[in-house]
Amino acid sequence: MTNWIVDKLFELVRSLLLKREKRKRLFMNREKWVDIDRSVCALWIVGIWHMANHSVLNNDYFMFSEITSGVLLFFMFISGYCNGRRTIRGFAEIKDFWKRRFMRFYPLFFLSCLMLYVMNKLWGAPYVVGFRQFLLSVMGLSYIILPAPSTIYFFVTLIPFYVITPLVLNTYWGERIKHIFTRYFIGYIIGLLFFVFFLVIHYSTGKECVNGAFFDFFVFYFIGLTIRKQEIKLKYNVIVHIASGILFVFLSYFEPIFLNTGLLQLVRRGQNVLFIVYIIQFGMILSRSSIINRILYPIAYSSMCMYLFHREIFYIFNRIFGTFSILFSYLVALPSVLFFSFIVQKGYDYFLKRIVLRKKKG
Repeated sequence: MTNWIVDKLFELVRSLLLKREKRKRLFMNREKWVDIDRSVCALWIVGIWHMANHSVLNNDYFMFSEITSGVLLFFMFISGYCNGRRTIRGFAEIKDFWKRRFMRFYPLFFLSCLMLYVMNKLWGAPYVVGFRQFLLSVMGLSYIILPAPSTIYFFVTLIPFYVITPLVLNTYWGERIKHIFTRYFIGYIIGLLFFVFFLVIHYSTGKECVNGAFFDFFVFYFIGLTIRKQEIKLKYNVIVHIASGILFVFLSYFEPIFLNTGLLQLVRRGQNVLFIVYIIQFGMILSRSSIINRILYPIAYSSMCMYLFHREIFYIFNRIFGTFSILFSYLVALPSVLFFSFIVQKGYDYFLKRIVLRKKKG
């Protein structure tokens, strides 16, 4: 009996150590700047930009809107960049990509849409307004058939991008035609046709279909996808870091000069590119600190849930406590979002793991 207990304790300790080593290897193999930037950008959106809608805080300050625009496009860039790791050959792997992406985010996205829709019906919450917008959102169409919902439009836009991603990454066609220019040439053509198709709809309907930001999102998503797929190595460069930050501030300060000119959109796209370059460099230099990595990793891990569920938590707190004070914002509201998001993400990952184990046993 004693030997059996000792053996079981030994197996338990060994299992825990192996899991710890596995987590450590996964952590070391990750591009840490991705997690750093994802957590910083999530905190900006949830803890500053959207917090101002529920508290005494103000987000009408110099460069706040420019930073927010850059953060949203960075999220699109990094989504494409992370998806670009996959190599896909043939329809079986295309279906596998769709299944994995669907299971990874769609159930949580659907739950968030449903909660926001119910809150609109009960209390008039202005995020998903009416059944039509709810239905179009869960189908990934409400950024194409307007009006788009508030807040969750980011994930609504990702749905059609995820549909086309494995077609772009598929190397089968390129290999069959002996690598014309690149094995991804056909995929790039598909991506271009996708872009042009929605651009034609946008202008042929007098801009009443397809939100204009859809095209910015797609371009930066596709850039991230391409950089990763072509194995373009992103490295830290102190000159690039400082120069991109200075130029971003410079363009933001002088942006009002271009308000009534045809150069405004070009200036704003320049701001977005400079911000993304800066935030990548920023993440790379912060990732050198093991302490910062360990502090921010849980936030990066739960960043998807933070984005999906922070409005629900903030809105319910507003109904109970009224407009947040600064202390309530950062001692109660934001920590509640962080804790809830981490627990939900952990629980959902455990649920997915159990499904996989059942399938293997079956």
